Amino acid sequence: MKSPFSNGFNKYIMTVDNGMKTNTMRLLKYILVGVLAATLLGGCVYKIDIQQGNDLTEKQVSSLQTGMNRDQVRSLLGTPLVDDPFRSDRWDYFYAFKAGRSNDVERRRISLLFNDNILVAINGGLETEVVRAREIELDDIDEGLETASEADVPKPGIWDRLSEIAERLE
Repeated sequence: MKSPFSNGFNKYIMTVDNGMKTNTMRLLKYILVGVLAATLLGGCVYKIDIQQGNDLTEKQVSSLQTGMNRDQVRSLLGTPLVDDPFRSDRWDYFYAFKAGRSNDVERRRISLLFNDNILVAINGGLETEVVRAREIELDDIDEGLETASEADVPKPGIWDRLSEIAERLE
């Protein structure tokens, strides 16, 4: 004779067992979809194009003539990227472009030499030089740095000493 609980109990056990399998499979499916989505989207990082400096056109450079004064050059080409304080007779116009996913950097440079605020020489031009960009590892930077020793620490100045004396007197 069968136990009165055997049939119902077995149905209950099978229901719980199937429910656990269903929940486990559903959880496993969500984890798998999440990992797959993260893997696929990891390669979809957008890298912007980087432009630096003065992007001069052929028309601007061809309009440039020796004998022009600084104001005329500035109105034609714009403010130079580098206005060297040590050589006020020289203006440098640099331009660099790096496409987002490329490791190549396109560079152009034109240098203008002045004498008494009059343009006397034009060096360089719109010829593009392509160089390979390199990544800098942070570990490599740390190797060149040294920790400050006691000799490198500046000695207190007169105001620091007077402040210490004033604090002692209070």
